[in-house]
Amino acid sequence: MKNMLRYMSALYLCSNLFAFVGFGLNIGSDSYSIAGDSESWNVDGGTNAVSLVRTDMDSPVYLGGYIYLDFLPVVDIEAGFGFAGNSYDYTYTTPGIGGNTSETETYKLPWVRGNSYLTIQKPMFQIPMIKLYLGGGLNMSYSMPIVDKSFITSVLSSDLDNSSGLDPDTIMEMTKESTGIHLEAGARFKPILIPFSINAKVRYNIVSDIIPDKSGFLTITFGAGFAL
Repeated sequence: MKNMLRYMSALYLCSNLFAFVGFGLNIGSDSYSIAGDSESWNVDGGTNAVSLVRTDMDSPVYLGGYIYLDFLPVVDIEAGFGFAGNSYDYTYTTPGIGGNTSETETYKLPWVRGNSYLTIQKPMFQIPMIKLYLGGGLNMSYSMPIVDKSFITSVLSSDLDNSSGLDPDTIMEMTKESTGIHLEAGARFKPILIPFSINAKVRYNIVSDIIPDKSGFLTITFGAGFAL
């Protein structure tokens, strides 16, 4: 029995000895939806009302990479990046100003959110091969705008008959930058003496200007990678 305990202790110590750094990939989703929209409004000189109809967009899929350091005595550090995306349809009807013909165009727009982050993680519970932690940190996000009335009027200004300004290729070139903070809870599993780890985490991102009328959202991810 003593020999078995010594053997297991040695394995555990060796496991910790070589688990200085890890890196890998995460997959998951942002846990929110963006409701559809239907708006119409009149403009001076128009023969028809301006109209916008946008479909719902649910839970963008998330894919990213990470690297973590766990040799520090009190906390671990993780940095990473990722992209979340989905798509929605929108239909725009021009007003027909000055005798122009009113036209209706329907587009499918891929929507993408990119982010990078730095997290300080505090281990709260640890046994051989399993670590539970809480953390928090900073994040930087880049996202495409959501097509709505305010976006249309700001982009097209007085040229509301120029629907080419709402072409998906044009909108995909427009990104906005947002800085925020996040809180997270997670677990990491690393087999003894095997340079491999898997993880799961829930992160609450506190950041504005990504989801209309909201200042935060959840991201849930599962990951796997090397642990050296």
